[in-house]
Amino acid sequence: MQIQVNLKVLLLTTALVLGGLNGQTAFADLMINPTRIELDNKNASGQLELLNTGNQKTLYRVRLVNRRMTETGEFLPIDEKNPAVPGEHFADQLLRFSPPQITLLPGKSQIVRIALRRTEDVADGEYRSHLLFEQIPDTSDQGSIEALDTKNKKESKELSIKLTALFATTIPVLVRRGALTAKITLTDPTLIPATDDKPPLLSIMIHRQGERSAYGDLIVHYSPNDQGEPIPIGRVNGLAVYTPNEVRRATVTLHPPEPLHFNHGKLTVQFVSPIQEGAKPLAETNLSIH
Repeated sequence: MQIQVNLKVLLLTTALVLGGLNGQTAFADLMINPTRIELDNKNASGQLELLNTGNQKTLYRVRLVNRRMTETGEFLPIDEKNPAVPGEHFADQLLRFSPPQITLLPGKSQIVRIALRRTEDVADGEYRSHLLFEQIPDTSDQGSIEALDTKNKKESKELSIKLTALFATTIPVLVRRGALTAKITLTDPTLIPATDDKPPLLSIMIHRQGERSAYGDLIVHYSPNDQGEPIPIGRVNGLAVYTPNEVRRATVTLHPPEPLHFNHGKLTVQFVSPIQEGAKPLAETNLSIH
């Protein structure tokens, strides 16, 4: 009798999405729009759309999770081993959403709605949690050992291992109460020269002050000393500095003009609001290069 065992190994990869230029992002075969939700007393509800861009049916479990951002933009889970610290305020108890589970056929979309619960007794400030979209295995087409063809009398045994990669992504949800402000400054711009296999980089420190998070795009322009208008040579969209963090280290890949001419002039670094909000300058600094 031939026995075939299907062993499904689940590989979960968490991707922390930073908004794209058009406010949407695609991860694996899932497109999400928008990539962040901000709620307050005037805008107590919101929604986002999930679109299956692949050719297979996918299933997702939806839940709220709490995360801490590091100075380099990574996220750490808040749990018993990594508890919340003073100044961290999470929104999971202030929110409700639906549906908790989603089935997406190829080319089809689903709306997820999220809304505030009653917040009259909540102190002023900013609260943040993340909606986690976690892919779950579709076992509807999986057979069982009992259902195998028992008519085959061969004595050989066959072990089959099937690897299935499952993905997850999170969307930040921010709740704000009161008149909150944030101020951004940029310091320590440093040019990292190109190597044989890597383009030049610019590292910089983004500082945040105030009661709310900062979110925007980092843009680098090059101005030759002798002539010409400033040339855009680098950009990173959707950079956030979440409360209570006061600083974030960022790196921008530069695509300068001919390297022989990229040896004198000035780099101008700007932190601007997202394009959807007018791309307003929020902070600026300069770096002379020789």
